[in-house]
Amino acid sequence: MATARILHVGDDTCHRIPVMERAGLVVCRSFCSVDGVRSALATGQNFSALIFHVDADPIPHGVLPVARSLPSPLVLFESPGIEYDAQSFDLIIPTQTPPLTWLQCLNAAIRNSQQLRTSSRQLRNDSAAVRSDFRQLCATMRRHLADPIDIDKVWRGDGDKKQ
Repeated sequence: MATARILHVGDDTCHRIPVMERAGLVVCRSFCSVDGVRSALATGQNFSALIFHVDADPIPHGVLPVARSLPSPLVLFESPGIEYDAQSFDLIIPTQTPPLTWLQCLNAAIRNSQQLRTSSRQLRNDSAAVRSDFRQLCATMRRHLADPIDIDKVWRGDGDKKQ
């Protein structure tokens, strides 16, 4: 797998960024705000995952919809004292999960996301090919319908005669 680029949103109070960097991940940082995430996304970099922490405060309203505009998985390092909507995240890493375990889970989420994007791209290509074939069949059908067959002429045997 190519080096994954991670967007870490918010403070790193648990010092997970150095762990990710030692594991070979490239980590970019962003403030945990709508403007902070928009600014990071505006750089044009492709992020393999977006990581959030809820160590002290919940994620501000509006941040997750902006983050969800990317096709990358949203990962949450949870805190038992902060409420969150589990449906908003693709991977939730419980408190006290050992680094080796959460790194494996993060890498698996990134691989799954990449496989889904590859499959989706293939399905779009297949769909475009089917649409093209359908358009060609419709054009052929219209050509044949423009000169309909007169069943009476065929029955009488004079289908080859011009009128």
